[in-house]
Amino acid sequence: TVTQLKEGDLFYFAVPVTALSTQTMVQVKKNASRHLQFIKDSFNITPQAAKARRWFLYDMLNNVMPGTIALLSEFVDLFQEHGDENVKFPIVMFRNQNNAAGSLDQATLHPGNLADVLQQVRFYFEQAEANQQANEGNAETSQYLRDVEKKIEALKSMKFTGNEKSLLEDIGSDVTDDDDYQNLLDDDEGF
Repeated sequence: TVTQLKEGDLFYFAVPVTALSTQTMVQVKKNASRHLQFIKDSFNITPQAAKARRWFLYDMLNNVMPGTIALLSEFVDLFQEHGDENVKFPIVMFRNQNNAAGSLDQATLHPGNLADVLQQVRFYFEQAEANQQANEGNAETSQYLRDVEKKIEALKSMKFTGNEKSLLEDIGSDVTDDDDYQNLLDDDEGF
């Protein structure tokens, strides 16, 4: 119950979106780790008779704080991998979509929205990566199609003289001789 809570039991932070950075998130993660140690110490000194408080501290110690620290670690990794401004961009973008009337100055990252904001940032980078891969694939496909079109144009411009050997060499075929084709036909008749 609420009466079992003591001051300092809950972990809270509020970082304005405009102040988000690698350093800020590293500091919040350090504070969360210190709070986890505080919860562990509190759990160890709480008497067995205070069962409700012990269950609360146990849950904080084994579920809530490790989960929060894992989310914060993921945020730190994103900031380090993509840079401060690149991570803030999707946060601001989603914030503006969800609350057009809200001021960016009032937007904060806190434990209540940490998981949701992280999910939005992950989604943004997954989509950006997928789009980049699709564009690279399109570029490779486009280059292949351009090469095929060049070969077709080269064939169109050639005059057929009946000497297929030179034609096949020009377009890079492995077939070098009509005799090889005839030998292949002769081998098939034996079957």
